Amino acid sequence: MKTELEKKLFEDLKRSGIGRGTVVIIAASGGADSSALLDAVVRIRHFHGLPGEVIAAHLNHQLRGEESDGDELHVRQMAERLGLRLFAERVNVPEILLEHGGNLEAAARNVRYDFLQRIAEENCAGFVLTAHTRDDQVETLLMRLLRGSGADGLRGIHHQRPLGAKAKLLRSMLAVTRAEVLDHCDTYQIGFRTDSSNLSPKFKRNRIRHQLVPLMRELNPRFDEALTRAADLLADDDDFIDAIAEDLYRQSGGDGSTLLLEGLVERHPALRRRVLRIWLNEQRGDLRKISFSHVASLDRLLISGRSGKRVELPFGFVAVRQSDSIKLLSFNDQTENPSQPVILKMDSPARFGNFLITMTGDFSAHFKRKESSADRSYQVMLNVNNNSDEPENADLMVRSRSPGDSYTPLGKDHKIKLKTLMIRHKIPVSVRDTYPVIACLDGRVIWSPGLPPASEFSAKTADEHAGRVVHLFAQEVTELTEEV
Repeated sequence: MKTELEKKLFEDLKRSGIGRGTVVIIAASGGADSSALLDAVVRIRHFHGLPGEVIAAHLNHQLRGEESDGDELHVRQMAERLGLRLFAERVNVPEILLEHGGNLEAAARNVRYDFLQRIAEENCAGFVLTAHTRDDQVETLLMRLLRGSGADGLRGIHHQRPLGAKAKLLRSMLAVTRAEVLDHCDTYQIGFRTDSSNLSPKFKRNRIRHQLVPLMRELNPRFDEALTRAADLLADDDDFIDAIAEDLYRQSGGDGSTLLLEGLVERHPALRRRVLRIWLNEQRGDLRKISFSHVASLDRLLISGRSGKRVELPFGFVAVRQSDSIKLLSFNDQTENPSQPVILKMDSPARFGNFLITMTGDFSAHFKRKESSADRSYQVMLNVNNNSDEPENADLMVRSRSPGDSYTPLGKDHKIKLKTLMIRHKIPVSVRDTYPVIACLDGRVIWSPGLPPASEFSAKTADEHAGRVVHLFAQEVTELTEEV
């Protein structure tokens, strides 16, 4: 007798196009959801012959010490019992946060999906399966509702999305409830790990899970079903309006970075805002840090702005009203020779493209800041003695990337192409050719803002190798301010 989880999962795998020759990666954390997913997919393969191969992948984020190591051991033992190949790696997320700052949950998610994408590419896998359930969907919808998300956010967790050029991230358990997960584990006596952080009230998701969701279910016993149905209806409406906005955008003409306004001004605000988002996404390569307020400012620029008015956008972009069009520029577009190499001397700030870069030996409070998602600032300590026989002559060069650039990042044992690192660390494609790369005068790459430093130049503490350690600080700057 198959469990409800097995039945729902099998139907979803077939609908998603997974066949007998398909290689799938299972993201296994060790928790109940992913343990049940791993077990169920193996059972489906045994009885139905699909997918063709199942591979387990586990990333130890090293967030909970021995508990994290216990999760890894559980996945290893489970993969061995099921006869699966396992790819397991460790990434020190706390160290990444210490070096780069940012949000814990976002940092862990980014390194996890980078890991899963790489494993999928290395094994020619068509799908990466994660164990998101209907309960996860409900919690996500409530979080986004509290945040004030629009229709795109309130459609919830997407069933699938691209993961790299060839693989898809697939959430085949979105129709499965937490109760059905536990029933599957109980039926087949599958052990699983419990993440103690899921009980901590300091995380908003936990408060929603343990306080808000039970209250909603008390008010409406079928609350989960009602909320996910509403999300499905919103998704249909969202897709319909997006299709109209896409056609309108294609009809608007322009030369890519220029959006012609004829035919847009009289349209409904919902359509205008979507056209603006499509345009921004195409020109920047993503919509990171683009909020509703940014789109609303662009809409005001579109309907009432005078020529010359401008709106500043994240990551050094600015939209400028030019007669009957809006032009999207990066700061580099307004600077002569933005990619011309410059020499970086001690305590002498250098401007390169969007960034102001300083090298100093003075570890004052100003240079003890961590990366900020608000102002895009980065810092790193380096031992630049490798650059010169005389440390005091340790001038560096700031340049744009060059074909073939590669180096061994801190924490790795092999060289990685600079282009690959920029992709993994979400440097927009539109700015990569003018993004600062700090290098030795002989051309060796040392560091680039937002990327890990080269291991041969890394320094852990300010007093390590006294007299040879310098501090590099890079801050994104702009001379353009919002006037709308």
